[in-house]
Amino acid sequence: EQKWKIEYIVRCEIFDVASLKWNGGAETELPNPFVEVQVQESKMATERQTNTGNAKFNQTFMFKVEVSHEQFVTTLVEIRVFHGTLWGQELIGQFTMSVNKVYNRPAHTLYKTWVALTQPDKPAEIQGYLQMSCGVFGPGDEVPTAGLEAEDEGVESKNLSDRVQTMPELKMTYYLLTITIYRGEHVWDGVSGEMMCPLVEVAFLGLRQRTKVCKDTKSPNWNEAFKIPVVLPCMESAIVIQVLKDAPQGGMIASMSGTNQIGSTQVMLEDLQEEEQKPRWVNFYLPEVPEQTGGVGGLFSMGMSVAGFGEVDQEAPTRFAGRVLIAAKLESSLRPMAGTSSVSPATDPPSLGYIIWADIYEMAGLESNPYDIYVELSLGPNSFKSERVKGTDGTFTWRDGAGRFKEIDLHLPADLSMVFDLCIVVWSRDQRTSDYKRISWLRVPFKDCIGWKQKPEWRELRPYGAETNVDPDLLLMTLACGPQSERKHARKPPMHYSPKKFVLRSFISEATNLPVVNIQSLCDPCVRINLAGQAVETSVKNSTLTP
Repeated sequence: EQKWKIEYIVRCEIFDVASLKWNGGAETELPNPFVEVQVQESKMATERQTNTGNAKFNQTFMFKVEVSHEQFVTTLVEIRVFHGTLWGQELIGQFTMSVNKVYNRPAHTLYKTWVALTQPDKPAEIQGYLQMSCGVFGPGDEVPTAGLEAEDEGVESKNLSDRVQTMPELKMTYYLLTITIYRGEHVWDGVSGEMMCPLVEVAFLGLRQRTKVCKDTKSPNWNEAFKIPVVLPCMESAIVIQVLKDAPQGGMIASMSGTNQIGSTQVMLEDLQEEEQKPRWVNFYLPEVPEQTGGVGGLFSMGMSVAGFGEVDQEAPTRFAGRVLIAAKLESSLRPMAGTSSVSPATDPPSLGYIIWADIYEMAGLESNPYDIYVELSLGPNSFKSERVKGTDGTFTWRDGAGRFKEIDLHLPADLSMVFDLCIVVWSRDQRTSDYKRISWLRVPFKDCIGWKQKPEWRELRPYGAETNVDPDLLLMTLACGPQSERKHARKPPMHYSPKKFVLRSFISEATNLPVVNIQSLCDPCVRINLAGQAVETSVKNSTLTP
């Protein structure tokens, strides 16, 4: 799956604030309000007005963001109303929404709307009202040149409280969201050779809560429950859970995209409205250069994208970074309050014994033409290596059963979405060095490995640092996997593999009805043929639709 980053324009218009409640001063003192809008790391603010609880701003802010699909789900538009002073600012109230929620509305826009301002830890206490519009526009979307105003508000005669309460999107029902973090196993940042000092951060609706730091361990026990008050419906959907490592000597802990982040996952609020999530394992994977992290899908869908062939493949999330046992639920509450509490340890989810059979036969298409290679299979912390073989012209063959892995026998979660992904990594070296390096990789969800079919199949592996037009490397292998209780047949002996040389001749005559590239020019076509990891191309015919 390709993971392109897409550019979006976020347009936010701030019209009015009204009935602001500022609790920091004397009862007769009015706030000096201004509005700050934040998208990712970019912030813009209105001018400050003085001594008023009702103010007009009529200002428009434009943000440009470039995000992957996973980042798009978690990117927020955060609007905060502050009381400004000579020495700083104090939060009066805020309203947050995900760009994904806004984009999925008609015309990708939340039209001119009154919204309630609240403190993150007290959403039931309204601190005032804000009138705003917000639009999110991607490639091919038309960005309105006029204000993002509703065609027919239809509620001008009502007071602000009634107008907010009667809007279908903003009728308020109160809930208490509970995210429980139990423990972790094999937690590792991919860099440190020493023990970790991990902690977990939960962020939703502008509220961030953190577990204690577990010192010098890769198997932390937190057993903490975070309670987050929620007003439904809301304009956010992704609850972000991050695993962080404590900085040495009491330094700052980087959050969201910092270097101290080990992994990130999201829990979708809509799924919790359907059913409670019982304790489940969430797996994390690191790239070769740990910049972002991610993993499995499902209710807990990971934040890191699995690198594809978009631009340069700088991410290769094949190194297991640990797993964390997490639970989540959403309950109705008359007056929800934020808080943290200790909980009893949870029992492991049910598990089954699994058997995995793997044989490799040939590796083809390696443009680097290394001296020798080996293949590594890994499931979480469990790693298995093949024999090393030398090759000819970028092709490597394991003969006479040399590519057979011993039977792998593991106890894994019965729920396949909690099982580690199977990571296949090819290592190579040239004749001048003894150091091996990763050259290509593939990550396969465990559910896609299930089956007892022992038939050789070619699998496409992705070269590290691959550009868009780089062909995949090819690995011929058999893979059979399933619960021990379902094994019905014995393992077959390795296939007798003796490849023969063939020659493919292709005669390319002509093409018709090719598309026009743009209004300035025709296309410049050529034909590319791929076979067994090799590729050839015809010459380029310039400016023609019928070469």
